[in-house]
Amino acid sequence: MKATSETMSALAREIAQAEAKLQKLEWEIEEIGQPAAHELRRRLDALKIEEHALKRNLSEVLGMGEPDTVRMEKIEALLRYIQSEEALVEHDADYLHQSGHTTA
Repeated sequence: MKATSETMSALAREIAQAEAKLQKLEWEIEEIGQPAAHELRRRLDALKIEEHALKRNLSEVLGMGEPDTVRMEKIEALLRYIQSEEALVEHDADYLHQSGHTTA
């Protein structure tokens, strides 16, 4: 992936969308409640760590004069991984949300 201003803007938009989706998932998981949402919470926390790493890597690349193609590919791969995991967590959260609330 060649780092042009257009690709960097598109990447930044996708990261912002992933961040917004994580926030939405967090609200949905809170609504489901414990103990049903325990595993989803763990997965969400792991995704947040990955998202912080993604933003850190992107800011490092932006600080470089000429971004490394290999590094840009790694950033894009991490973003795709996060998006894929978000979709899985969202699917599981939707399933639990439809199943009704649990009581401890």
